[in-house]
Amino acid sequence: MPKKLLLIVRDSRRLGGVETYLSTLLPRLAQDYEIAVLASGAAVPEAETFTSLRPLWYAHDARTAENVAAWRPQAVFNHGNDPALQRQILTRLPSLSGHTGSPPLPALFFAHDYSGFCATGTKMFAAPAPAVCSRNLNAGCLLRHYPRRCGGLNPITMGRDYRRQRALRSQINAYAGFVVASDYMKNELVRQGLAPERIHVAPYPVPEELRPQSSRPDNPVSAPFRLLMLARLTPGKGGAELILALREASQLLQRPLELTIAGDGPELPRLRRLAAQCRLNVHFPGWVGPQSRRELLAGAHLLVVPSIWPEPFGMVGLEAGAIGIPSVAMASGGIPEWLIPGVSGELAPLLSPYWPGLAQAIARALALDRHYAALCQGAREQAHGFTMQAHWDRLHPVLQSLFA
Repeated sequence: MPKKLLLIVRDSRRLGGVETYLSTLLPRLAQDYEIAVLASGAAVPEAETFTSLRPLWYAHDARTAENVAAWRPQAVFNHGNDPALQRQILTRLPSLSGHTGSPPLPALFFAHDYSGFCATGTKMFAAPAPAVCSRNLNAGCLLRHYPRRCGGLNPITMGRDYRRQRALRSQINAYAGFVVASDYMKNELVRQGLAPERIHVAPYPVPEELRPQSSRPDNPVSAPFRLLMLARLTPGKGGAELILALREASQLLQRPLELTIAGDGPELPRLRRLAAQCRLNVHFPGWVGPQSRRELLAGAHLLVVPSIWPEPFGMVGLEAGAIGIPSVAMASGGIPEWLIPGVSGELAPLLSPYWPGLAQAIARALALDRHYAALCQGAREQAHGFTMQAHWDRLHPVLQSLFA
């Protein structure tokens, strides 16, 4: 009989890269394990979920604890960041199942971001200019909150966020092991005090539905190059830097550029205003679903990932590469582990001010037809190495160890 594995997720909706990864992973997991999914929060009526697998429970439903206990999971694979939910699952579930005195369920934690390792979860300073924070999570974070504008100006928010992240951090050592998508993230967790032998690197796989495509958009001399950014629009994602870089890149290329910034978030109004002030050809379609996302990628000449925030991996670049679209990105976080400058795209230095280097990287990618064609081929070849089988070969032994 298959072993029972409970997945904890933040949200059942298809909101971003984590849910895209989980929708790709779950069918493979279900071949070897009996799966149930527990989402933080409550169900959103009529919202599309990232998986059709059932059972799917929600933490805020009255009968969820009873249902999970009755299902009797044997191990937990956590992709969420809810401290109270983790405490309930890791420590209380054995007693809820009628096994008083049983040890906590063995559990694996996939660190998709910096939750539990940063007072705000962003690993970013906002003042005097956006910059990556290299500090460990401790009380010193509170001293820097206001001078560096890590999480705004509200002291209540500051205290709440800090307590929440400390609560999450205090529970992390209860996990049997950790999974991350990049060596960058492994090094970050080691720096935060976790033993390296407990951390396993399993880079995300490219979704299979992207692989059969091989065409790239045509490039008539008089038409604008089409640039695309796909992201949740927060300050660290670099949308403003990209808009500022657009005019400079167009001048360097002596060619018009057209930019689409697809996504939603708190930065969207500011980015709209900035594009209007600069009188640039920028489109904002808002959040897009999987089909629209694929159509936007297929119609772009270049994906731009202008994140100043240290991306734990940057999966969107490989999604573009799978259909032959190269990327230009800031050299942040785990991005340099899949973007090879001059081979599968171009990197901009993570140096403030950020936009001049970004403009130059865009120009390098597009200036010469022969170089651009080589980048398209290199992006495709690089992406095709990130398969589900390669991911599974790294992940499955770690999962198996939970049931030993």
